[in-house]
Amino acid sequence: MKALIDAALDGRAFCEIDPRAILLEAQVLPTLGAPLPRVSGGMRVRLGFEVHEQDAARRRAVLSRVYAWAEGGRELTLSSRPSERLFVRLRELPESSTLRWGDRLTLVFDAPFPYWEAAARRIALRGTSGEGALSAEGLGSFVAAQIRPEATLRQLELCAGATRMTFLGLDVPAGGTLSLSYDAAHVLHLTDPAPRLLCRTPQSADDLFLPPGRGRVFFSSDAPCTVEFVSRGLRR
Repeated sequence: MKALIDAALDGRAFCEIDPRAILLEAQVLPTLGAPLPRVSGGMRVRLGFEVHEQDAARRRAVLSRVYAWAEGGRELTLSSRPSERLFVRLRELPESSTLRWGDRLTLVFDAPFPYWEAAARRIALRGTSGEGALSAEGLGSFVAAQIRPEATLRQLELCAGATRMTFLGLDVPAGGTLSLSYDAAHVLHLTDPAPRLLCRTPQSADDLFLPPGRGRVFFSSDAPCTVEFVSRGLRR
Protein backbone atom coordinates (compact mmCIF):
# COMPACT_ATOMS: atom_id res chain seq x y z
CA MET A 1 0.00 0.00 0.00
CA LYS A 2 1.38 3.39 -0.99
CA ALA A 3 1.61 6.02 1.74
CA LEU A 4 -0.83 8.91 1.34
CA ILE A 5 1.57 11.38 2.94
CA ASP A 6 5.10 11.33 4.24
CA ALA A 7 6.88 12.92 7.18
CA ALA A 8 10.56 13.20 8.06
CA LEU A 9 12.43 13.77 11.31
CA ASP A 10 15.92 15.24 10.98
CA GLY A 11 15.83 14.34 7.29
CA ARG A 12 14.87 10.66 7.70
CA ALA A 13 11.50 9.90 6.11
CA PHE A 14 8.85 7.74 7.77
CA CYS A 15 8.63 5.66 4.56
CA GLU A 16 12.29 4.68 5.04
CA ILE A 17 11.66 3.01 8.42
CA ASP A 18 10.05 -0.15 7.07
CA PRO A 19 7.75 -0.70 4.05
CA ARG A 20 5.24 -2.39 6.36
CA ALA A 21 4.78 0.83 8.36
CA ILE A 22 2.29 2.96 6.40
CA LEU A 23 1.78 6.61 7.29
CA LEU A 24 -1.84 7.56 6.58
CA GLU A 25 -2.39 11.03 7.99
CA ALA A 26 -0.73 14.00 9.62
CA GLN A 27 -2.83 16.35 11.74
CA VAL A 28 -1.44 19.69 12.87
CA LEU A 29 -3.41 21.28 15.70
CA PRO A 30 -2.30 24.86 16.40
CA THR A 31 -3.03 26.77 19.58
CA LEU A 32 -3.55 30.48 19.04
CA GLY A 33 -1.42 32.82 21.10
CA ALA A 34 -0.28 36.44 21.22
CA PRO A 35 0.75 38.23 17.99
CA LEU A 36 4.41 38.13 16.99
CA PRO A 37 7.07 39.01 18.05
CA ARG A 38 5.68 37.66 21.34
CA VAL A 39 5.59 33.87 21.39
CA SER A 40 2.86 32.01 23.24
CA GLY A 41 0.66 28.99 22.76
CA GLY A 42 1.82 25.70 21.30
CA MET A 43 1.21 23.22 18.53
CA ARG A 44 0.50 19.49 18.47
CA VAL A 45 1.14 17.06 15.62
CA ARG A 46 -0.50 13.64 15.30
CA LEU A 47 0.87 11.09 12.82
CA GLY A 48 -1.57 8.24 12.15
CA PHE A 49 -0.17 4.99 10.74
CA GLU A 50 -0.73 1.25 10.41
CA VAL A 51 1.62 -1.74 10.46
CA HIS A 52 0.82 -4.22 7.69
CA GLU A 53 2.41 -7.43 8.95
CA GLN A 54 0.53 -10.64 9.79
CA ASP A 55 3.02 -12.11 12.25
CA ALA A 56 2.61 -10.60 15.75
CA ALA A 57 6.32 -10.71 16.66
CA ARG A 58 7.34 -9.07 13.40
CA ARG A 59 4.62 -6.42 13.88
CA ARG A 60 6.16 -5.49 17.22
CA ALA A 61 9.63 -5.39 15.65
CA VAL A 62 8.38 -2.93 13.00
CA LEU A 63 6.73 -0.83 15.69
CA SER A 64 9.96 -0.71 17.70
CA ARG A 65 11.69 0.79 14.66
CA VAL A 66 8.92 3.41 14.42
CA TYR A 67 9.48 4.17 18.12
CA ALA A 68 13.21 4.68 17.54
CA TRP A 69 12.48 7.03 14.63
CA ALA A 70 10.04 9.08 16.71
CA GLU A 71 12.25 9.27 19.79
CA GLY A 72 15.37 10.28 17.91
CA GLY A 73 14.12 13.23 15.87
CA ARG A 74 13.37 16.88 16.53
CA GLU A 75 13.07 18.68 13.16
CA LEU A 76 9.82 17.68 11.44
CA THR A 77 8.94 18.19 7.78
CA LEU A 78 5.81 17.01 5.97
CA SER A 79 5.33 16.23 2.30
CA SER A 80 2.44 18.71 2.35
CA ARG A 81 4.84 21.44 3.58
CA PRO A 82 8.17 20.38 2.01
CA SER A 83 10.02 23.69 2.33
CA GLU A 84 9.10 24.29 5.98
CA ARG A 85 10.22 22.80 9.28
CA LEU A 86 8.73 22.48 12.75
CA PHE A 87 10.74 21.66 15.87
CA VAL A 88 8.97 18.98 17.89
CA ARG A 89 9.42 16.71 20.88
CA LEU A 90 7.75 13.35 21.31
CA ARG A 91 4.75 13.37 23.65
CA GLU A 92 3.08 9.99 23.22
CA LEU A 93 3.81 6.56 21.72
CA PRO A 94 1.05 4.08 20.82
CA GLU A 95 0.44 0.95 22.91
CA SER A 96 1.98 -2.18 21.37
CA SER A 97 0.87 -5.08 23.59
CA THR A 98 -2.47 -5.61 21.80
CA LEU A 99 -1.37 -4.53 18.32
CA ARG A 100 -3.29 -6.26 15.52
CA TRP A 101 -3.15 -6.10 11.73
CA GLY A 102 -4.84 -2.93 10.50
CA ASP A 103 -4.97 -1.18 13.89
CA ARG A 104 -4.69 2.60 13.51
CA LEU A 105 -1.83 3.90 15.67
CA THR A 106 -0.86 7.47 16.50
CA LEU A 107 2.38 9.24 17.33
CA VAL A 108 1.87 12.53 19.15
CA PHE A 109 4.41 15.37 19.12
CA ASP A 110 4.40 18.78 20.81
CA ALA A 111 5.93 21.91 19.29
CA PRO A 112 6.68 24.44 22.08
CA PHE A 113 7.52 27.06 19.43
CA PRO A 114 4.20 27.03 17.54
CA TYR A 115 5.32 28.13 14.08
CA TRP A 116 6.53 26.46 10.92
CA GLU A 117 9.76 27.98 9.65
CA ALA A 118 10.32 28.59 5.94
CA ALA A 119 13.60 28.03 4.11
CA ALA A 120 16.40 30.36 5.17
CA ARG A 121 17.02 33.68 3.46
CA ARG A 122 20.44 35.27 3.92
CA ILE A 123 22.40 38.43 3.33
CA ALA A 124 26.11 38.94 4.07
CA LEU A 125 27.64 42.37 4.84
CA ARG A 126 31.32 43.21 5.36
CA GLY A 127 33.28 46.03 6.98
CA THR A 128 32.94 47.91 10.25
CA SER A 129 29.33 48.75 9.35
CA GLY A 130 26.87 47.65 6.72
CA GLU A 131 23.23 47.88 5.74
CA GLY A 132 21.00 45.77 3.52
CA ALA A 133 17.52 44.38 2.96
CA LEU A 134 16.30 40.93 4.01
CA SER A 135 12.95 39.30 3.26
CA ALA A 136 10.66 37.89 5.94
CA GLU A 137 7.90 35.62 4.68
CA GLY A 138 4.57 34.75 6.24
CA LEU A 139 4.05 36.35 9.65
CA GLY A 140 7.56 37.79 9.82
CA SER A 141 10.83 36.35 11.07
CA PHE A 142 13.15 36.32 14.03
CA VAL A 143 16.64 37.05 12.74
CA ALA A 144 19.80 35.09 13.49
CA ALA A 145 23.35 36.18 12.62
CA GLN A 146 26.87 34.82 12.17
CA ILE A 147 29.71 37.28 12.80
CA ARG A 148 33.29 36.54 11.67
CA PRO A 149 35.74 39.26 12.80
CA GLU A 150 39.03 40.01 11.05
CA ALA A 151 40.48 41.54 14.25
CA THR A 152 39.56 41.28 17.91
CA LEU A 153 35.87 42.19 18.23
CA ARG A 154 34.77 43.91 21.44
CA GLN A 155 31.73 45.97 20.50
CA LEU A 156 28.89 45.08 18.15
CA GLU A 157 25.50 46.48 17.23
CA LEU A 158 22.93 44.45 15.27
CA CYS A 159 19.63 45.81 13.92
CA ALA A 160 16.67 44.21 12.17
CA GLY A 161 13.65 46.34 11.38
CA ALA A 162 12.81 48.33 14.51
CA THR A 163 14.76 46.01 16.85
CA ARG A 164 18.32 46.59 17.97
CA MET A 165 20.90 44.73 20.08
CA THR A 166 24.19 46.13 21.39
CA PHE A 167 27.00 43.99 22.84
CA LEU A 168 29.99 45.21 24.83
CA GLY A 169 33.09 43.39 26.12
CA LEU A 170 32.89 40.52 23.64
CA ASP A 171 36.60 39.79 23.04
CA VAL A 172 36.07 37.54 20.01
CA PRO A 173 39.47 36.94 18.32
CA ALA A 174 40.20 37.37 14.64
CA GLY A 175 39.15 34.26 12.75
CA GLY A 176 36.57 33.32 15.37
CA THR A 177 32.83 33.04 14.83
CA LEU A 178 30.18 34.68 16.98
CA SER A 179 26.76 33.08 16.51
CA LEU A 180 23.41 34.63 17.42
CA SER A 181 20.92 31.78 17.11
CA TYR A 182 17.75 30.15 18.43
CA ASP A 183 17.44 26.58 19.63
CA ALA A 184 14.46 24.22 19.11
CA ALA A 185 12.56 25.79 22.02
CA HIS A 186 13.26 29.25 20.56
CA VAL A 187 15.69 30.25 23.29
CA LEU A 188 18.18 32.86 22.12
CA HIS A 189 21.91 32.07 22.35
CA LEU A 190 25.05 34.07 21.63
CA THR A 191 28.18 31.89 21.51
CA ASP A 192 31.75 31.98 20.22
CA PRO A 193 31.45 29.02 21.30
CA ALA A 194 31.41 30.21 24.96
CA PRO A 195 28.13 31.89 26.01
CA ARG A 196 28.23 35.66 25.40
CA LEU A 197 24.62 36.76 25.85
CA LEU A 198 25.50 38.52 29.12
CA CYS A 199 27.44 41.03 26.97
CA ARG A 200 24.09 42.36 25.68
CA THR A 201 23.26 45.80 27.10
CA PRO A 202 20.09 46.29 29.17
CA GLN A 203 18.68 48.68 26.58
CA SER A 204 18.82 46.00 23.86
CA ALA A 205 15.76 44.28 22.43
CA ASP A 206 14.96 40.73 23.54
CA ASP A 207 15.03 39.54 19.91
CA LEU A 208 15.86 40.70 16.42
CA PHE A 209 12.63 40.62 14.42
CA LEU A 210 11.53 41.58 10.91
CA PRO A 211 7.84 42.11 10.08
CA PRO A 212 6.46 40.58 6.86
CA GLY A 213 8.04 41.81 3.64
CA ARG A 214 11.50 43.23 3.00
CA GLY A 215 13.12 44.88 5.99
CA ARG A 216 16.33 46.69 6.90
CA VAL A 217 19.23 44.90 8.58
CA PHE A 218 22.29 46.78 9.83
CA PHE A 219 25.45 46.21 11.81
CA SER A 220 28.21 48.32 13.33
CA SER A 221 31.38 47.04 15.03
CA ASP A 222 34.76 48.14 16.33
CA ALA A 223 36.58 45.64 14.09
CA PRO A 224 36.18 44.63 10.43
CA CYS A 225 33.67 41.76 10.22
CA THR A 226 31.63 39.69 7.86
CA VAL A 227 28.08 39.53 9.22
CA GLU A 228 25.53 37.14 7.77
CA PHE A 229 21.90 37.80 8.74
CA VAL A 230 19.45 34.91 8.38
CA SER A 231 15.65 35.00 8.35
CA ARG A 232 13.15 32.12 8.31
CA GLY A 233 9.58 33.25 7.67
CA LEU A 234 7.04 31.97 10.21
CA ARG A 235 3.69 30.38 9.40
CA ARG A 236 0.89 28.74 11.36
